[in-house]
Amino acid sequence: MAHIGVGDPTQGVNYTLASVKAVVRGGTSIFGGRGSFIGVLFGAVLVEQLLNVTTFLQLSQAWQYWFEGGLVMVAVGIYTRARGRPGTALAQHTR
Repeated sequence: MAHIGVGDPTQGVNYTLASVKAVVRGGTSIFGGRGSFIGVLFGAVLVEQLLNVTTFLQLSQAWQYWFEGGLVMVAVGIYTRARGRPGTALAQHTR
């Protein structure tokens, strides 16, 4: 379609952030070096289930963003507490 001038260059832009969210929620560091396939798979399933539950509960699309934002805040809080605790492997790896 792009050869005849009908292609849309912004097609799929919304999926870029969703794919990064799924990978990071699965436990993979965006700086590289850590992560697993299983974690990414579970992260992708979590993102998909979050999108499906709002539709199933007949909530507006705004709730998807609220749930995703809340989940990000919870994940950041867990990561921060795990990183700050001196006895954890995560704290020893990052120092």
